Amino acid sequence: MVSPITVTDIVERLTALPSDQICCDGVAERLADGALDEASLRPFMNWREDKYARNLVHRCDFFDVILLCWQPGQVTKIHNHNGNLGWIRLVSGTLRETNYRLPGGASVPDLTAIEIDDDGVGHGVELQETGQTELAESGTVCVVDRDRPIHKVANASTTGEKMVTLHVYSRPHDSALSFDPEARTCQRVQFLFDTVPEGLALPNLR
Repeated sequence: MVSPITVTDIVERLTALPSDQICCDGVAERLADGALDEASLRPFMNWREDKYARNLVHRCDFFDVILLCWQPGQVTKIHNHNGNLGWIRLVSGTLRETNYRLPGGASVPDLTAIEIDDDGVGHGVELQETGQTELAESGTVCVVDRDRPIHKVANASTTGEKMVTLHVYSRPHDSALSFDPEARTCQRVQFLFDTVPEGLALPNLR
């Protein structure tokens, strides 16, 4: 019987990946391959009542590996990924991803077509929903690529179940554009961590 892989195994797989193989399929294969030893994730599990918790597992020159813990009903804002790639492995729960696009499929708005106020908020941004995907099978991996660069993610449980997801992002991945389609605005936001491993000092911990 094959033993489950640990989160350390996943980190080692990723860091051993040659830089020219850091692509959608290459990382997804290493993230999805094998049953996951969920006990290896427990040291990184942290929950918040007011928002989903972002718990850093590993950071190197090429990747951030983050464990996200979601209470029922918690959801991200609509955001892009600054042209970076992202992978999500569902650990437990039910995930709903909603995808969006800007006119022409760009990942950032045309700055010549929007008004940016003194607070850095862009106005007149058009955004269209293009579809939803729901994942409920543990171990399933979905990818944010340059063809689907804007989305939001939610814990879609209808029975009060928590959700845990393991995320890998190509770096740098410290900020993104956040969109409000009703107000037709966008604004750059910084990604912050709720917990980081001991000995890894980061300025954006909260």
